[in-house]
Amino acid sequence: MLKKLLSLTVLIAVSASFSSAFALTMPEALAKVDNQGNVKLAKAELNDAKANLDRQLSDPLITKPSELQARQRLELAQNKLAAAQRAAASSITSSFTQALGAQKQVQLAQKSLELSTLSLKISDIRQKNGSGTALDLRDSQRALEDAKKNANSAQDGLELAIKSLKNAVGEFDGKLTSPSDLPELPDEKMIETILNRSSNLLQTRQGLESLKLQRSVQDPSYTAQSQIDATDKQLGDTTQNLSDLQDNERIAVRSSYNSVVSAYKGLAVASKALENANDKLDNDQKRFKGGLISQVQLTQTELSTVQTELSLVQARNSYLTSYYSFLNGSSAGR
Repeated sequence: MLKKLLSLTVLIAVSASFSSAFALTMPEALAKVDNQGNVKLAKAELNDAKANLDRQLSDPLITKPSELQARQRLELAQNKLAAAQRAAASSITSSFTQALGAQKQVQLAQKSLELSTLSLKISDIRQKNGSGTALDLRDSQRALEDAKKNANSAQDGLELAIKSLKNAVGEFDGKLTSPSDLPELPDEKMIETILNRSSNLLQTRQGLESLKLQRSVQDPSYTAQSQIDATDKQLGDTTQNLSDLQDNERIAVRSSYNSVVSAYKGLAVASKALENANDKLDNDQKRFKGGLISQVQLTQTELSTVQTELSLVQARNSYLTSYYSFLNGSSAGR
């Protein structure tokens, strides 16, 4: 189905006014992931954790708890850097797709303004030749004013969306290119992959590992029984907490995956709708050339086609955002 969608890329591409050899692409935007503040902080922590482990290992008097703590810090830092990069990719995708949608909204508003302008002209002609009323003319004038306001609002929305994207990826010329390709639907097995790289789960597992080490060095000859019992209780509680957390996060990740599947199915519906809309547009263009329909009827069909193009853009955007959200995981801790 995605191949079919790709064949429609030209049909849903942004209008010529947005086309540019220097237009920002989604891969270019995603390449800015490492420039995000949280990613930079995570990289700094990773470098510090590596240096700390090297120092610890060079100490001939290092103890097992100190070594474990240093190794766990490095493991967690690596995990959190990857998580920060995924979160940044998800955030950039959201900003990029919002801007894409705003571009198409501007095109739709401009086509609506074109139709309202034409309708006012027709109302004026009809009122002058006696086939229309002054009330019809006033209605058309109000409709045109509304269309102008909507066009201005759409332009403001686009500028705001572009500004938000620039905050995420840095300066560019304000023009975007719609993705020519979409990622394939993830395999359901990815749910376990997403779950296993959870920072929340990793920290809980590390806590359990530390408790096990702590318990292994406790001996009744030098450790009070009350301390041993307390450690045993902590081990039991942490084991249960890990199981509960894993169950809860699996539910959240499953829900996120279901959203991706739902968005993927929506692509087929929107794609088919655009095929039908373009067939009608093609027929109406031929009928207009043949003198069978009026200019306003053709413009109405053109407007309907742009509306359907917008629906496909929104369907593609929904899939992209849900896809990267799924990869990011169910929580900020991932």
